[in-house]
Amino acid sequence: MKKTKPNKEVLLQFIYDNGIEEACSWWNINRNDIDKILNPKLSDAPKIRSYGKKDIQLDDKVSSVITKNYESLLLKYVKDKSTLSMCQTSEDVFHNTLLKIMEELSVMNEEQILEYIDYRFKMINYQTKQDQKELYKHQINLENANNC
Repeated sequence: MKKTKPNKEVLLQFIYDNGIEEACSWWNINRNDIDKILNPKLSDAPKIRSYGKKDIQLDDKVSSVITKNYESLLLKYVKDKSTLSMCQTSEDVFHNTLLKIMEELSVMNEEQILEYIDYRFKMINYQTKQDQKELYKHQINLENANNC
C-alpha cells in the first residue's frame, strides 16, 4: 500500500524528529518533493488566497487604496515598534490588519475602506491586548503554584 504524501506540518515534525533521509525513505519521496511540500510555488492566479475549502478573490481597488495611503496609515497606527503584545509589535498588528482587510472587503469607495481599516486595526489591537491579559493571568497562577 502506497503512503500518501504528508502535509507541511506533519512533514516538518517528522523531519525534526527523524531527519530528512528518514522522511524520504518513509514516504518514498525525494528532496525535491520535500521542497515542493515545504515551499509550494505560487499558483497561476496569485490574487486568490485559500482559506480551508473556500477561495478568496482579492480586490485590486482595495490593494491600490492601501498602497496609496500606506505611509499615512503606518504613521497613524504604528507608534512604538519595540513593545510586544503576544509576540507582536504594533507594526505586526498593522500588517495583520491590512491582510484581513484585503480578504474581507468587497467593492467600497476609498473613504469606506479607510474607515474600515481604522475599525479593524482597533479590533485586532484590542484582541491582542486581551490575549496578553489572559496570558498574564495564567502566568501569575503558575508562579503562585511554583512558590507553594
